[in-house]
Amino acid sequence: MRFASLAIAPLFACALTASAMAQTTAAPTTSTPATPTQADLDQVVCHTMASPTGTLLGSHRECHTQREWNAQEQQAQQEIEHAQQVGRSGRVPGS
Repeated sequence: MRFASLAIAPLFACALTASAMAQTTAAPTTSTPATPTQADLDQVVCHTMASPTGTLLGSHRECHTQREWNAQEQQAQQEIEHAQQVGRSGRVPGS
């Protein structure tokens, strides 16, 4: 009888853990997307930049306002779209 209760205890603990995890991982539902305010865009945000491939040294932190990060992301997206359009057309830039 004691052996049966010892064998069931871990199963019961796993079931409780899974139940608790299911309750904590549920995403809250929001009906309206949050729009960034002026203060949010002027807040300084720091990111750790990855080191160049092949080296363990060289990682660093860059700090910019959220507005600057957004502008950099938009610029990178525009460059990617331009490169994709040039690749599709088959023409070589500068010729």
